[in-house]
Amino acid sequence: MVKPMLWLSAGSLSLILVAGILAGCGGGTSTEPTTTSPTTTSPTTTGPQPTIKIVNPEQAGVYDTKNIEVRVEVTNFTLVSPADDPTVAADKGHIHYYLDVDIPATVGKPAVTPTGTYKATHETSVVWENVPRGEHAFGVQLVRSDHTPLSPPFITRVYAWVAVGEPAKTPSGGAGY
Repeated sequence: MVKPMLWLSAGSLSLILVAGILAGCGGGTSTEPTTTSPTTTSPTTTGPQPTIKIVNPEQAGVYDTKNIEVRVEVTNFTLVSPADDPTVAADKGHIHYYLDVDIPATVGKPAVTPTGTYKATHETSVVWENVPRGEHAFGVQLVRSDHTPLSPPFITRVYAWVAVGEPAKTPSGGAGY
C-alpha cells in the first residue's frame, strides 16, 4: 500500500518549528540557579548633564603656528585637581586633552593614551607645542578623579590644520598621509 505524502511549504514548516519552540518554553519552573553578569556603573547626577565644548581651535581651522591652544567650555561639572580632590564622583573631576589618538571611553578603565598624546588637568585650556604641519585631531573628555570616563562618556573632537613647520614624520617605508 502506498501512503500519501504530506507536502509542507517553507512557511508552514517555519510556523510548526516556532510553535514547538514556544511550547517548550512555557510555564515550568527551573531548578537551575539564575546568574547575572556583573556590571560596572557610574554614579549619575539627578541634575543637568555635563557638557564640554571645544572653543579653540575651530573645526577645520587653519593655524599659522606650531603651538596650538585647545580651550574648552564646561558646564554642569566641577573641575578639580585629582591631586587636591581624589574623591571619585560623577559631577566632578578633570579634563583629558588628546592629540591624534582614538579617545578611550571604557567605563571603569582609565582614559589614558600613550605619553605625549594626552594631558590631564583641571584647567580649561592647554597648549600642544611643536605640532607638525598637517591635519590633526584635538579631542577632550570629562573624566572622574581616578581618570575613568563618566557614564555616559562626554567627549568632543575637532580637526584643524597646522600650516607651518615640518610635516609629521611617517614610519620608514610608510606611504605618508
